[in-house]
Amino acid sequence: ITKLQRTLKEYIVLGISTNIPFMLSLIASDDFLSNKITTKYCDISAKQIVSVSQTHKDDINKDILAAAYLARLFHPKEIEGNIWNRIGYWRMNMDFKLSFGEDKRTYSIVEKEDAVFSFTDSFNQYVVELLEIHPDFIKIGIDEDEYLVYIAEGENGEFDMSYDGHVFHLVDEGILKDQDFYEASEDGSSGDTIKSPMPGKLIKVLVEKGASVKKGEVLLIVEAMKMENNLLAPRDGKVEEINVKEGEMVDGSKVLLSLVEENDGLPE
Repeated sequence: ITKLQRTLKEYIVLGISTNIPFMLSLIASDDFLSNKITTKYCDISAKQIVSVSQTHKDDINKDILAAAYLARLFHPKEIEGNIWNRIGYWRMNMDFKLSFGEDKRTYSIVEKEDAVFSFTDSFNQYVVELLEIHPDFIKIGIDEDEYLVYIAEGENGEFDMSYDGHVFHLVDEGILKDQDFYEASEDGSSGDTIKSPMPGKLIKVLVEKGASVKKGEVLLIVEAMKMENNLLAPRDGKVEEINVKEGEMVDGSKVLLSLVEENDGLPE
């Protein structure tokens, strides 16, 4: 029975409904365990089995799913194509508003260091450690317990998550859905130009045209996915042009700022 339960929980199908939760409730029932079932058992007991399955799903702590989602967001190095791989520096900003159907929750990040971060809701504070991460699943530790969560990313901040045999639909309400962006590009900052590594809103310009800057200095701040992303100077130089204003929506195809050598003249 234990092997069968584990096999069902590890058989992950996201995006469509399956009878896996039903089967898990069936094989955990007293009648099944005591071999008191017939070929008509499911027809007779279907409503009861479904009710037990739904109760089990409702009892699952959604904070575990939130922790897995945030850990994946903060530590995406193993996820091919994840935009966070192209960000050199970022810091926490505000809260995360996550929805599980009608269940809407707000989480605040308290602290983050390497593979460990802590977050809180209105009642509890959790310390989460990233144990393992892959493109389709993540393993985290909370206190002394370990949790394995499967995650499939959809569009516009929507994710399907599988945990303990049940599938949940998560929506990150903070992911920008405004489509008034410049044409997308995967190019980041390099050489003499600065581009945004992801679609977002330019919230701060920290330099002026003609200013001298050092490599690694913060030039611009772009807000995306509830994070403030600092765009750094790729080398020493002088600000030649600033092509955007605070409040504009930007994407990777737009050159936000350009640099020239310190001793080069600037265009009139």
